Amino acid sequence: MSKTRTLMSLFAAVLLLVGTAQAGVVGYWNFDNNTNDTSGNGYNATNVGGTYAAGDVPAALAGSTHSINFNGGNNYAYVPQTAGDTAFDLPNSVAVSVWMKDFPDGDWEPIVSKRGDGGQGWQVRRRSNTNTVTFTTRGMGNDDAQGFINANTNNWKHVVATWDGNIRTVYVDGVVSRSDVIRGSISNTNSVLTFGARDDSNGGPLNITAHARIQIDDVAIYDAGLTPNQVAHLGSGGDPMSLPAPVAAPVTYTGPMVAAANGQGGYNVYAYIDPSTTWDQHRVIANGLEVNGVAGHLATIADAAENASVLGLRVGHGQTFIGATDSTSSSTLDGFDFSSLGTAENGNTSGQPPAQPNAGIPTPGQRGSGFQWVDGSPNTYQNWAGGEPNNASNHEHIAVFGSTGTWNDHNGGVSMQDGQSDYNDHAIYEFDINSPTPVVFTSHGAQIDPVTGHYIERNLEDVTWDMARVIASQTAFSGIAGHLATISDEGENEIMHLAGGSGDKWIGLTDSGAVSMLDGATMPGPEGTFGWVTGEPFGAYTRWAAGEPNDSGGEDGIVMNGSREWNDDDAGATLGDANDTKDSYLIEYEPLRKTALDGTLSYLERRRVGGMPFSGPTPAGLAEAKAFLALPSGDPSIAAEGSANIFAISFQDPQQGGGNSGWLRRPFLTDTSSPDDNFAVQAIGQLWIDTADLYTFAVYHDDNFQLKLTQNGVTVMDHINAGCCGNPTTLTAVNLAQGVVDLEFYWLEVGGGAVVQLFAAQGNYGSFDTNAFDLVGDRYNGGIALFLSPEPGTMALLAFGGLGLWRRRRRRA
Repeated sequence: MSKTRTLMSLFAAVLLLVGTAQAGVVGYWNFDNNTNDTSGNGYNATNVGGTYAAGDVPAALAGSTHSINFNGGNNYAYVPQTAGDTAFDLPNSVAVSVWMKDFPDGDWEPIVSKRGDGGQGWQVRRRSNTNTVTFTTRGMGNDDAQGFINANTNNWKHVVATWDGNIRTVYVDGVVSRSDVIRGSISNTNSVLTFGARDDSNGGPLNITAHARIQIDDVAIYDAGLTPNQVAHLGSGGDPMSLPAPVAAPVTYTGPMVAAANGQGGYNVYAYIDPSTTWDQHRVIANGLEVNGVAGHLATIADAAENASVLGLRVGHGQTFIGATDSTSSSTLDGFDFSSLGTAENGNTSGQPPAQPNAGIPTPGQRGSGFQWVDGSPNTYQNWAGGEPNNASNHEHIAVFGSTGTWNDHNGGVSMQDGQSDYNDHAIYEFDINSPTPVVFTSHGAQIDPVTGHYIERNLEDVTWDMARVIASQTAFSGIAGHLATISDEGENEIMHLAGGSGDKWIGLTDSGAVSMLDGATMPGPEGTFGWVTGEPFGAYTRWAAGEPNDSGGEDGIVMNGSREWNDDDAGATLGDANDTKDSYLIEYEPLRKTALDGTLSYLERRRVGGMPFSGPTPAGLAEAKAFLALPSGDPSIAAEGSANIFAISFQDPQQGGGNSGWLRRPFLTDTSSPDDNFAVQAIGQLWIDTADLYTFAVYHDDNFQLKLTQNGVTVMDHINAGCCGNPTTLTAVNLAQGVVDLEFYWLEVGGGAVVQLFAAQGNYGSFDTNAFDLVGDRYNGGIALFLSPEPGTMALLAFGGLGLWRRRRRRA
């Protein structure tokens, strides 16, 4: 809620992050022509195939002479088992600082690892097939949170992964890429510390896997978490052996959160925090986090509407901590004196009748009158359950939130000197943004669906269906508002599966007609009648799994499973059924497409009767395919035909896979359930070149193609690639002036591995760089725009100069 902060200066004075003890160096490797541990601890590493790159070091490391390069094969380095099998387990807190130039070339591959797999150890690694880094900590849950920052830029990047026992954070070049509240301990492992790979042996003979083929420099490992000032010290080239004293400062929280009504006419940001610890521990952790520069606190509640918002955020059926207390002691964690809030424990034991739900604020001397909010905000609302608060056993000093939204007093933990320790509850944190409208969060990075032109993003956060729906509606990509993904045909279902990967992920379908407590939206039900959250028609296409939907126990939210099929599941408490969470959900963004720079390519795809092959991947075969594509529709030689106005060229045969995985690939329009061979494709349209320059076009393909570009009536490129197969990427550079360019593209598939993608990058490239190239037409990610010849009188829609069409914003996730 938006509160009158009477105690802000006091909170600023006592803000203390748990776990700010000075971190000690466990090992430090500067890779200056060797793999010795320069910390003095003797954990020298063994180099297996790595080469030392003289002078190729981060600019910030003025004294560094070499880095180590594990490219070119299964190269790595490791600390032998006799030296380092236990020193780097660090179950209670750990931090890793590493400079990285090349990014792991395969999914889930590690940069630095103490296994971090099989339920053991930790690793700093690539997160799936994204360009983000994750800090995998086995044994505590939420192992592989997805970051926000692209670390795959072919430039030196400074990565710090740190966990202080409470908050796990990944920094990229000093900026928080992901932070979460994580409690517990990291499971030990007998596998050895490894650079550029992972040892899966668990104490047996070395079993080195997941070779990342990276270049790294200056790796330091610490036995405690690092604070922001220490991260900044390392990022500026400071000596890893001489960290500055830790300075307590809030860490940006980037885990799952929603904006909801705050009881004062505005919107605050709320987060459901999963780890179990004491109330007082949660209080201190919340104070050590911030969103949009606003520090957090345990949630405080101003009225029934905000109480409903908090109820909507609850996950599971356990009790959840909120920020009310009547303790008159001082915290042993940070010394905070709770009596300074005006708390009075004897308000529970005055002999007065128990407070009743929604009965208003108790008068002085009545039960509950001793409770106050931890942030000093006025006490305007209480909602105690019948018979509560009762101060059972004379040490229930804090408030918990129950499954129906009523409150109960409870044990606060030994840190509040009450002789009790309760670790079985979760918490709601609140950040007093007090925005007049719901906060708009920034997309992690979305990928274009080449046929619809919509953008798809998979978020990896453990939330209920209704929380996913609200988060999606509060997230924007390139200024485009999102929603939980909707699906209208088999091709779109396939591309959602490709975006979402294995496992269950929420999509935007429900049969609830309830009103959400989170944002007041009415679902498109009623019960038993399914509807998409966008209101678009439902029923023309479905993909239910066998026996589904079955509404088992009241299932109102829909997931897509790893087999591309749909299933109904528990949607969350706000929609009246049980609480269930999934660890991912799909957001869809739909550009309005109102300018001449939102054009399309006219796409045609044809197969011959009887599967008749063309004359191979040769110039003659390509000419044969072009003649076939020129036939009028309905010609008896055409067995199958698909046509559409598309926004990019990125297609693959689902039965065979292939294609550059940094971008979504649609099934071919004439896709069959078998491997697809012997067909031809044509795409014709216009490009808009915003900046005159040399551009490199790249075609990822099998088998052969022709790309022709014409500008101002002059053919500037006519590249024919014949006799080439095996999914190569062909690159061709051409000088283009500002303005319209006519494009003709023909592609022929003869046999095996059907895939085609068309990319471009500004500049001259001799090899394909995933951070420079974008799909042609993917303008909301910085790609070349497709031009739509405007009708007379519509030129005002162009506004070329203000659109920033060639934004060199690299993200690939």
